[in-house]
Amino acid sequence: MGIPTINFIVVGMAAMSFAIRHNRQRLPDIPMAEDLTIPLPGFPSLVVRFRTFEARKESKGLTFTNRLSISVEESWAMLSNTCRELEGKFVDYFERSTERFMFPVGISMPSLPPRLDADRCLAWLDRQPDCFVVFACFGSECPLTTQDLATLLLGLEESEISFLCGLFGHAGAELQSV
Repeated sequence: MGIPTINFIVVGMAAMSFAIRHNRQRLPDIPMAEDLTIPLPGFPSLVVRFRTFEARKESKGLTFTNRLSISVEESWAMLSNTCRELEGKFVDYFERSTERFMFPVGISMPSLPPRLDADRCLAWLDRQPDCFVVFACFGSECPLTTQDLATLLLGLEESEISFLCGLFGHAGAELQSV
């Protein structure tokens, strides 16, 4: 119907630009895993690249980055969950390498749930000897079940080592009172 498509990207622009560039160079071929672990010529950072285990996943079949590339190819413009102050050089690189408009729309964050009194946690940390507290924080990429998290935390408790555990966004968040 001739209606321009605008795609909203929630992936960081550094990773997005890196992944798109690799796929644009290799389409329709599937990239080789070792290709994804090396920096691209002209890319704004020598640090951004896939780690080996990520590259192996990205070199098999229609992958996440392949899907991103297809969505970029079929879109008139892109919106990104970023701002120029943080990722301006990657926004510029993305526009140059894809010939698509990129509109950084700012950082949008979900509303945060009520949290424990941060002052109480900081006061407790201040009373601990240097290099004496283990900080355990489990990300959302591979969330633990409530049972697994409880087992892990009980193991930390039985070790008698002081620890602080971040449970934000986890199925086990109800364990905060334990």
